[in-house]
Amino acid sequence: MKSQKKDRGAGVESDVLLTVRDVQQLLRISNPTLSRIRADKNADFPKPIAVTTKAVRWKRADVEDWLERRKVD
Repeated sequence: MKSQKKDRGAGVESDVLLTVRDVQQLLRISNPTLSRIRADKNADFPKPIAVTTKAVRWKRADVEDWLERRKVD
């Protein structure tokens, strides 16, 4: 029974939605830097999800995948 809860929790974790501030903190960047990354077509930054007319969110998994792709070996 415990393992089922753990599995469910893992799925929920990947569906977490991040605010602009959350993304800035995760990437350790400023708001202007996030804006530049979002505007850069070559950056291939994940598309945000509009939750209201003024608020957007990103899936945590999408942002983490983007960050992983940008790492240099």
